[in-house]
Amino acid sequence: MSSGRRNWLGITLIVVGVLLLAGSLLEIDVEDISRVLFPLLLIAIGVGFFFGRPRVRPPALDELRQGLVGNVKETVADERVDISNIIGKVNLHVTSRSFRGGSVSTIVGDMTVDCFQGGWAEGEQVLVLNGVLGKIRVNLPAGAAVKIAAHTLVGKTRVFEQDRNGFSATVIYATPGYAAASHRLRIDIANVAGEIIVR
Repeated sequence: MSSGRRNWLGITLIVVGVLLLAGSLLEIDVEDISRVLFPLLLIAIGVGFFFGRPRVRPPALDELRQGLVGNVKETVADERVDISNIIGKVNLHVTSRSFRGGSVSTIVGDMTVDCFQGGWAEGEQVLVLNGVLGKIRVNLPAGAAVKIAAHTLVGKTRVFEQDRNGFSATVIYATPGYAAASHRLRIDIANVAGEIIVR
């Protein structure tokens, strides 16, 4: 992804985060935030497309598939992951035995992160997942030491057996003994409209 498009994606996510934080700290009605949030997101995405477009030649199809438009399907054998996608599905299979987290974001499309075959490095590792419109799924191995903070502005959040629906659906969960575990993974998930499922 070009630096210009990455910058605009970053700005979009910052706007989402600031509005959500402001709503929590100032106890503003979530419906009021959503009336402002969606137009701002559309403006930020449009400006990003306008200023981020190439001046010399259009991008080749393979370039579009590498983080702009199109489906992303990857096996993550490295210690960290850093993927940003605008439109399309993101499917990641973590196989690294010393995974250190990272960040994955998409604006329009579903995201699936499968950690069944991997393991994390010693200490607390952090994985940040951000979406705007779509479903975010995380599959974790049984018995793993994990701490989940999941928030959907409009939609459904399900973390293991805990369900929240509607506006500002938030679930915070940690497995028993998380703080004392030698290898643990914290996953911070934010989705504007859609669904979060962690199982």
